[in-house]
Amino acid sequence: MTSLTKLDFSKELNLNNQLYELHTTQISYEHLRTALAAFAKYVPISVVEGLLSGSIRDVLEMEMSKICILFMDLENFTKICESVPVSTLIQCLSQIFEDMTQIILKNNGTLDKYIGDCIMAFWGAPKSLIDSSSDTFNAIQQMQKLNNSLSCLEGFKIRFRTGVHKGKALVGNFGSSKRLDFTALGNTVNLAARLEPLNKQFKTYVLSSEDFYNSISYEDQNFCRFIGKTQIIGRSSPIKIYQILDKPLNEFLKGSWEAAMSYFSQGDYKKAEKIFESLTDDEASVELARECNEKFKTPYSGVGIRTMLSK
Repeated sequence: MTSLTKLDFSKELNLNNQLYELHTTQISYEHLRTALAAFAKYVPISVVEGLLSGSIRDVLEMEMSKICILFMDLENFTKICESVPVSTLIQCLSQIFEDMTQIILKNNGTLDKYIGDCIMAFWGAPKSLIDSSSDTFNAIQQMQKLNNSLSCLEGFKIRFRTGVHKGKALVGNFGSSKRLDFTALGNTVNLAARLEPLNKQFKTYVLSSEDFYNSISYEDQNFCRFIGKTQIIGRSSPIKIYQILDKPLNEFLKGSWEAAMSYFSQGDYKKAEKIFESLTDDEASVELARECNEKFKTPYSGVGIRTMLSK
């Protein structure tokens, strides 16, 4: 049984000396318990549970699942890296990741991985959920609340940009015979990854695809606003995109925004620009007013279509 401490499961149990075996079994169990607890820090806990129960196999295997996929990335990370000591940056990021991860897990999400200063998570696999969209939306709102209070680096406003989409993706073990990664792959994942950096261009912090927007409740949709039909890099046709706010718009702002977006979608950029310019406290409106001015001066073939400029 001592072989368990080395995670060697190839040897059979020898019960010739039962007292000795009971003693070594207890010791091995403690070592194994410690090892599994550590293992769960490297792999999603739901995957560890699946491996132990046998519902997930340790082989190269993926299946199509409908999931909500989310990407988060730290705003101005390059500038922060140039200005802040590494030890301070690591301490700050570790605390933020701790808080964000707790929110994801508390809302039934699967933490896929950390990619530098980026977080990738999804809902709906490996465990199926009654309402993965609601769980995802609740996590986003809790993250936005945390986002508004982050202050671990003096002199910098710490904010995360987020992209979220819902659709079918390949989910499961991907890699090689020597190393597997439980992850999600496909167009659904790619679109969520594209929406995250689009926040920088649109002057927003959370962007959602139409598919995710349509999957949430009417009550949750009150926290969202249509922000334009957009040509995303790498996709053949434009898609509708929504901004998720941390609180619903008041009736005046909602009415003004919807009127301006209606004019924008019809290609009446002058009227749209006038309304967007009146919403001076809203960065997304200021950016749309600028786009209206550019489109009016230089006629664009795609009427009412916004264009993603860079990844």
